[in-house]
Amino acid sequence: APYVAFLDSDDIYLPGRLREPLAILRKHPSVGIVLSAFTTEKRTKQTHFRMPRRLYEGAELARLAARYVLEPTTSGLTFRKEALTQVGGFDPTLRWMEDRDLVMRVARHSKGATIATPLWHKRWQADGISSDRTTYFPALLTFIARHPIYGSEELRFRDYLIARHMVALAKVMNFRQIQLDYDLALRELTPPPPPLSRLIPKYLSGRRERFRLRRRLLSGKAHSDFGVAESLPSADRGSQITLPTGVSVKVVIALCTRERPLLLQRCLASLQALELPENVQVAAVVVENNGTPSCQDLVEGIARRAPPAWQIVYVHEPRLGIPIARNRSVDAALELEPDWIAFLDDDEEAEPNWLVAMLDNSRRHGADVLQGPVDYRYGPELPDWAPRATIKKRASGTRLETAFTNNVMMKAAIARSGLRFDESMRFSGGEDSDFFYRVAEAGWILCWASEAVVSEVVLANRQTVGWQLARALRVAANATESHINRKGRWSALFVHGSKGVRRIVRGTVTGLVGLVLLPFSRRLGKRTGFAGLRNIWSGAGGIIAFFGVVPQPYTRIDGE
Repeated sequence: APYVAFLDSDDIYLPGRLREPLAILRKHPSVGIVLSAFTTEKRTKQTHFRMPRRLYEGAELARLAARYVLEPTTSGLTFRKEALTQVGGFDPTLRWMEDRDLVMRVARHSKGATIATPLWHKRWQADGISSDRTTYFPALLTFIARHPIYGSEELRFRDYLIARHMVALAKVMNFRQIQLDYDLALRELTPPPPPLSRLIPKYLSGRRERFRLRRRLLSGKAHSDFGVAESLPSADRGSQITLPTGVSVKVVIALCTRERPLLLQRCLASLQALELPENVQVAAVVVENNGTPSCQDLVEGIARRAPPAWQIVYVHEPRLGIPIARNRSVDAALELEPDWIAFLDDDEEAEPNWLVAMLDNSRRHGADVLQGPVDYRYGPELPDWAPRATIKKRASGTRLETAFTNNVMMKAAIARSGLRFDESMRFSGGEDSDFFYRVAEAGWILCWASEAVVSEVVLANRQTVGWQLARALRVAANATESHINRKGRWSALFVHGSKGVRRIVRGTVTGLVGLVLLPFSRRLGKRTGFAGLRNIWSGAGGIIAFFGVVPQPYTRIDGE
């Protein structure tokens, strides 16, 4: 056979596990190994090990594996036969890390690739071979000794791996084993590891570096350490859009509204003025989230007068709450059998080329989710010293970690997979970023589409200092709450707790600088002081969420 894949007997292949790696190996003769993302469930915790969809030079792949940025686990490996036989296959003397060892040896002779789609599921066994910690450290030292990279350019990361093992032993209070393993490392390694007292800083710095590299890799950014690798086009997962002649694509645009008929009317008018590409069908679903319907006649009247290409559907959702309304809009959209579902806010207006730009970016970048910019338009109420939000300067195709429903389009397959907005976040906001974080963690690709612009006139009450500070508090609290729900309280404390304290300190210093500047330049002093206050409020928001305090601003309605 020209290709070889592996499957441990306690793991599970998912759809596409063989098809997608083989497509890459056939298309790229220089690629010798393909790794795929995977999911796992350890005890009660479900985890998705993410990878980008891209190609690597051999040296880059080896160093990412050496730094534990990539997880080359056996059931996710697919090899070109020649690449496997060239290095003699697995090393039978290694009981641990034999898969990582093999990948690093193959990478010396050929390129590699990774696939973002989770293609297999790892079932963790409490009594498995890799659960015996007494055999781990000797195997780690053997593994390190066989790869000269750990004795030269990756010496710092070698010390991180040793420190990580010591921290794991400390967590279970096995201090005797710490001393035994440290003495073994002193005898076996050249140069020897640093003193035990310096291993904790090595652990913390190595962990930060590992996560930094992982974030850069998943965001699609090039590594300054390794050079630029070639991106791969997205795999077809049921609704890839190529628009060949005679094939129709359907896009449903979801709008949620409550007691803002004038804003909704302008939004729907902008949608009906969109440029429609050939072979594209469009529809809009308007969900009124109100105890008593008030805009049904308005929406149905607009639907009757709409151009023939448009289908506009009205839905009433009496249970109040933004995520409840969004989930109802998703369900209503799926009934129309779309390829894509887009979300806009009811106070926004789409530029005429918005849909064309979204679909064009979906083809060019192979994205599953596309986020576009918002052009905020301010009135005279905003003081001249106050900062104004501007259109984000990002290149189209930039990878994102999350997205927001103020201007986004996603494959309907994401909704069909069962993902929905968290209805516990009824009036707090942040349900959209939480949802798209989970979409990204499930392996879908999120990209920026700079040409797909919508505009929003900022309401007068949202241009006040009080509202801006309240927003900073709410956004930070939502981010913390979402992190707690997705990854647990300790992980959130490490990320958002420390960030909150830093913001409060930075905001206090910035605010004092603003006071100093005030006698010399009122405009600059006020702007600087406000920036300081916003940092303090944001830091406080990130902290109060740990105590269950999350602002609920969407119990009130802004606009008409």
